[in-house]
Amino acid sequence: MFAHLEDIGLGYFEHAKGALDGARVSLCASLMLVAHAIYPDILKDDATEMLKEKIRELKGMKDNSTQTDGICLDIDFENND
Repeated sequence: MFAHLEDIGLGYFEHAKGALDGARVSLCASLMLVAHAIYPDILKDDATEMLKEKIRELKGMKDNSTQTDGICLDIDFENND
């Protein structure tokens, strides 16, 4: 029914679960960044680390599918001195 789901080899609910989890992580990180913007002494690295972890997870998923097309996954977070 959905070409995207066929392309990535996922069922509707499996895809929805992953997409909604990405939205959850993004929303949480966004709220943390708003709080950090208002009061810089809190949540100094929390949002960044949360987003890095999600990107690492997506990098692990990347194979021959288009699952992560359009997402900047070539960022090297390990060398951010």
